[in-house]
Amino acid sequence: MSHHNSYRLARIPNWYIPFCVAFDLLAATFFVLLYAVF
Repeated sequence: MSHHNSYRLARIPNWYIPFCVAFDLLAATFFVLLYAVF
């Protein structure tokens, strides 16, 4: 979640925050499954 710090000073749309959290969870799950398979 460290890459969100640079956007804290900017105006963030209300839909952006849950979308970004969901994307982070999806990406984390993808990488875990990727490393689990390979």
